[in-house]
Amino acid sequence: MLAPRTFSSPMTSMLAGTLPVRPINPTGFVGTIEQDGQVVNVAAIAFDESQIALMSLIGRDTSVSAVLAQIWKKKEAVFRHAETVAWPDASQVFKRGDYNYKQFATQLPHLKLTHAIAIPLTSHIGEGILQAPHMGKHPHLEEVRIPESGARYVLGNLQEETPHALSFLGHLRALRVVLLYRDDAHPERLQMWASALWHRGLQRSLLAPLPALGVHMWKIQPDVYQWNALVAQGVQEGWLPWE
Repeated sequence: MLAPRTFSSPMTSMLAGTLPVRPINPTGFVGTIEQDGQVVNVAAIAFDESQIALMSLIGRDTSVSAVLAQIWKKKEAVFRHAETVAWPDASQVFKRGDYNYKQFATQLPHLKLTHAIAIPLTSHIGEGILQAPHMGKHPHLEEVRIPESGARYVLGNLQEETPHALSFLGHLRALRVVLLYRDDAHPERLQMWASALWHRGLQRSLLAPLPALGVHMWKIQPDVYQWNALVAQGVQEGWLPWE
């Protein structure tokens, strides 16, 4: 029988993000999006280079629908930030990414306005868990097959520096990363695993923050081999508790 491993707690802060994530700036709109003469207000937005990673739009239903329809056709759109927010460019030209999006829309009560949110499908944890990634060979290792998946995106509230622990771990699980923190006798290990992997993932560029307003958004690299190697290292060195 293997002896229990000792756990050396990493000197890292715990993930303190909360749910639900609300992609909106409480101080007001962060800018506008213009497309073919239609202009809508932006409550929150995030970019992955020149591709849109999140849109939270508010405007008349016809205007919001027209803007989204043109963006989904891969036509370029222009984001102009509000004067009250800091942004490196006066205007930013962007278009949709090379992935599928999930879109939500609702009518705002007592107003003739629609609130629409669009995010990559790889931001949706449930979709990722239910649809297993394809398997492919590792480019540097013979006979090793690993899941092939696109980058995943995790969201956090504007007032918080990190996402919720379960949000982060849910995306790792969707990537088929091996997680061994489940233990009914030690519920605190979920937070320990999430925090340790989060901070070391940042150090190794396995995840990185994206330019965003009204929300926080991070891109998680889909290299399952590196994530699993990090987990193995943590278990062996003791900074990931497991028995």
